[in-house]
Amino acid sequence: MQFIHFSNRYKWDSKQRLDRLIECLRDKALKFYSTRPLSVQNDFVLLSEKLNQRFGNKDLPYTIRRQLQEVRQNIDETVEEFAERVQEMATDGYGPNTPEMWLKR
Repeated sequence: MQFIHFSNRYKWDSKQRLDRLIECLRDKALKFYSTRPLSVQNDFVLLSEKLNQRFGNKDLPYTIRRQLQEVRQNIDETVEEFAERVQEMATDGYGPNTPEMWLKR
């Protein structure tokens, strides 16, 4: 999300987006990138899709919503940390349809 914000703000073209994205990659993401075919390595849209498939949210929204029904605060978790985790789950489970009252802090 932050990357997209900057790329839009500075009006990067697809080549600049690709270059900047590659500069941001570290550890497993960089290794993943290096093992992709050149057709993926040289295409911002394809690379973004592949990275999202590999590192993006793995749980389906309805699975996350089900987990949300049973979420409990961990013993070593502060209230703030718990609230942040629940809010993230709600956002992942409902996406752009997340009820506004669940997003307020």
